[in-house]
Amino acid sequence: MASVITLDQIKGFANHFEMDLTDGTQYPGVVGSLETWESGRGELDNELVNGEATKEIFAPLVAAHEAAKQAASTADGAADGQTSAVDGKDSSEEEKGSSQA
Repeated sequence: MASVITLDQIKGFANHFEMDLTDGTQYPGVVGSLETWESGRGELDNELVNGEATKEIFAPLVAAHEAAKQAASTADGAADGQTSAVDGKDSSEEEKGSSQA
C-alpha cells in the first residue's frame, strides 16, 4: 500500500508540536510518528487531525489509521478461529470445553 503521508501533514505536525524542521534533525521523528499513525498504531492527536485548519489535510491519514486498525482487528479475529498447532484443536472448541468444566 502506498503511503498517504504528505509534506503538508509533516509541516502541520511539526507546527502543531512546535518542532523546527529547518535543519532536518526533527524530520525523521515527525515522519516516523506519522507512519506509526498510518499503520494504525498509537493515538491520533485529536486537536491536530480534527482542527479547523488541518482536518482536510489529515483526513487521508485518519482514514488510513482507521483502516489499518480495522484490518488488524479482523486479522486478530480470524486468528482466534484458527487451529492450534500444538494440539490440533480449534481454539473455539477449547473455549467451549473450558466453559463447560
